[in-house]
Amino acid sequence: MTRRLTFVCVCLAAACPAALLGADDPTELAYRQKFIHQQFAKLTRTMLDVADLLAESDPAAAAAIRKAVAEARKADVAANMRKVAKHLDGGLAAVAGAVEKDVLADLRRVLKLLQEDARTAAEVATLRKFREDLTSIGKRQKAHAEDQAATPRHLDRRRAGQRTTAERTGKVLRDMENAGKDGAPIPGQESVQQAVKDMDLAIGELRRRQPEPAHKKQVEASGHIDEAVREISDVIGREDKIRRDMTAARIERMLREALEAQRRITASTAETFARRTGERYSRKDVIELVKLSDGEGALAATVGKVLALVKTDGTATVFPAVLEEVRVDLKDVQKRLGERLAGRVTQGVQKQIEQTLASMLSALAADTRRRRKDPTTPPPPPPGDGAPPPPPLVSVLAELKMLRAMQAEIKARTVALNAGAKAGRIAPADAKARHGKIARREAKLVELTRALDRKGAVRLDPP
Repeated sequence: MTRRLTFVCVCLAAACPAALLGADDPTELAYRQKFIHQQFAKLTRTMLDVADLLAESDPAAAAAIRKAVAEARKADVAANMRKVAKHLDGGLAAVAGAVEKDVLADLRRVLKLLQEDARTAAEVATLRKFREDLTSIGKRQKAHAEDQAATPRHLDRRRAGQRTTAERTGKVLRDMENAGKDGAPIPGQESVQQAVKDMDLAIGELRRRQPEPAHKKQVEASGHIDEAVREISDVIGREDKIRRDMTAARIERMLREALEAQRRITASTAETFARRTGERYSRKDVIELVKLSDGEGALAATVGKVLALVKTDGTATVFPAVLEEVRVDLKDVQKRLGERLAGRVTQGVQKQIEQTLASMLSALAADTRRRRKDPTTPPPPPPGDGAPPPPPLVSVLAELKMLRAMQAEIKARTVALNAGAKAGRIAPADAKARHGKIARREAKLVELTRALDRKGAVRLDPP
């Protein structure tokens, strides 16, 4: 029973509910509302799973959970989170004697997160610093707990080491107190406060030459530090998830608009080129080519903004390189249209730009569908393993799809270039320059594949 309940609670912790609505940005507000409803639904479903597990061994506790969930679902999740939390807290209180202490603590930790306020980017950065400091302190505290040497000289050394760690932890606690709003504790603060108390008690026991009670308090202090890191990681994970989903949606929208604009420009380029009289354009069409050139320049600027968003996020490997190549192609087409070169080569590059943008959108759309099916954030690793990596803006599968799309594009360009050169449509010097560009792109593709290999996304056979 305990193992099954623990498994349920791990799943529950992974479904970290979102914050109260505190954002001023309407877009962020909408994402928080959506996130709250998704996570609340998952939370209550998991609590009902707990009730099912308790149905035979403790029917009264199971009934209490079901009643609490029913009452919580009646309340307005977005508008009255405190009322919702009150109902759920009552359900947990009713099962306190029916579930293991650790399991109940996990449930209460998730419920506590349910009541957390939204955090600004600056506040999240502060929490990251606290998590980094506490992770380091946690490793040190575990070392204190494992050191059980009991000679007088060793006890003095242990006391001195514990005092140093207690002082460092106390400084973090004071910083956390200063970072709180209106005196309210921030995530992890109460656990750190208890850890400091346990460390002070351990120091006292070591001074009195009582190693066993001292060891007990050192272990408890280590547990409280771990708990603080978990609480902070929960909040950081939630904020990262919301902001990353917002960024992904913004990127998808910008790329979709760019694709639609490129399709219009490509069609207009073909129409303008077809209206030529011999090798000459009418004055009206010359003006049209200038407009189309400006349009490609504007799209290059848009793609540059998307590239900046992806680079700022820093979790993608292939997408930044693909966006850079698209931007280079757009600038190339901008220059060619400005020089009144609107023929097959220019139109071919425009079509490749369209195909690349469409491939990126397809990969991003698949990511969006997966997030809707499972909107949770994976639980962080144990505190001793350091800070959990941020969830990627673009999934590994989407990155691999783009690698395949890049290879297909390189092949298509090579075939088209060879055909154009043989037919005399492309001058030898131009063909040579374009072969060089294709070669550089192929080399970049190899480099990106190796980068994914280093991240563990793919496995390359040794040379």
